[in-house]
Amino acid sequence: MAIEGDYHNQSILEKIFDFDEEKNQFTKKAQRYQYIIQFLSKDDKNNSYKITDIQDEILQKATDLFNIDRTKKPSDIKKNTNRQFNKYLDELEEWNLVKSEDVKSSKAVDTKVYQLSKFGKILSLMIDSLLSENKKDKSDKMYEYWKVYLSDYSSSIDSFCMSHLHKCKEEGLFEEVAQFFINNLVHYNQNIRNIIDLFTQMILVRFNDKQKDSILYNLWKRSFDELDEPTRKLFSNHMKIHLNRMILRIIRDYNKYEL
Repeated sequence: MAIEGDYHNQSILEKIFDFDEEKNQFTKKAQRYQYIIQFLSKDDKNNSYKITDIQDEILQKATDLFNIDRTKKPSDIKKNTNRQFNKYLDELEEWNLVKSEDVKSSKAVDTKVYQLSKFGKILSLMIDSLLSENKKDKSDKMYEYWKVYLSDYSSSIDSFCMSHLHKCKEEGLFEEVAQFFINNLVHYNQNIRNIIDLFTQMILVRFNDKQKDSILYNLWKRSFDELDEPTRKLFSNHMKIHLNRMILRIIRDYNKYEL
């Protein structure tokens, strides 16, 4: 769980997966983000929703999360929580998990509609998997979406991940890799600030099981060796930057690190 007073310095995932170890549950703020993300992903059509649509459903399902006064009229409740919902949606948009579009309401008033970005969709699938009992079904759905996402781009990390995740799937390890990674996001997420960080951390998964880690290493090496030389150089440079940044976050003695 984040240190009190340090909330604004947290990364995206630290806020969304902020976990109260004593209560053994996500904090109220984390659950609010999760509810909004899950609402926006409730169908596969990636529809857009006004803030009133989002409030209507979430306030019915998660009244206690938003400290609702049940004695007030529904219209007053919605009005009183409007600022709070706007704040969370603005933050999700700032983190590139949500995107918005300006539209006119039925009364010709300027308003916005919201939908998940591709990063938001990936995160929604991971939240669903974390909270669901049917891990196999969620893992299969994640794999199919990640495969489509990665094939749309051509950076070195995309090319590597496409190959590596496919090999994990063929080896029958994808579900375990994905679930291990998602479960660890709750406690170890400070290095993830965007979708590139997310996939980079995923390919660094290790089980602390000699046999499985040996298989993962061989799959990793095969994926690396299959990259063409220019892509391999770009990928190596990306990994160097990412790993150095990870280390710089945790070192205390920079002189020893340089040595």
